[in-house]
Amino acid sequence: MTKDFERYFALLKAAPSFEGVTSAAWRDLKPLFSLKEYKANDHFLVAGERATQVGFILKGALREYFVSKEGSGDNKTLLIAGQSTGSVYDLMSGEPSIVSIEFIKPSVVLVADFNDLMSLNRIHRCLEELHHRNIMELFVSKSQREFELLTMDAKSRYERFLATYPEHIKHVPLYHIASYLGITPEALSRLRRSQMSIVQ
Repeated sequence: MTKDFERYFALLKAAPSFEGVTSAAWRDLKPLFSLKEYKANDHFLVAGERATQVGFILKGALREYFVSKEGSGDNKTLLIAGQSTGSVYDLMSGEPSIVSIEFIKPSVVLVADFNDLMSLNRIHRCLEELHHRNIMELFVSKSQREFELLTMDAKSRYERFLATYPEHIKHVPLYHIASYLGITPEALSRLRRSQMSIVQ
């Protein structure tokens, strides 16, 4: 596992989202991370628990979702390798989480305690800047998603999804993508057939 950790930690350091992190900061970050493997349907977080951890996905895919009163899981976010997870709202609120996070494929994740990471922000300015940058990116992404759901029809939302997340189609089951888009799997299948017929 030590060799695996070193290999995956090197991938983390090379990720574009961590650009600007200094060698000194990486030295202090490294002991905070542990390498974990998850099976499909394992949970990183269950609604009602207190969120304490963040994870950087190195292999696999997961979904962040809300559970409705009817019991259905409505997808909030779909994430694949190269992205991070942990539900920032729940981590910062300190209250029982409102989001569940489930792995939809076998996954490998580097995991760290959120508060431990935040403590390093006071020591390394580059980490504080990284945190603020991530918060701003999440805000922009959330605003874009709200705009899409409130103003676009299903076809336009699907086309925007393909343009924004082209790799997700390869890694995420279609019924999860349908839930994220706010449509039925059958409607998504019709959109895909229509798109393929246009291409042909």
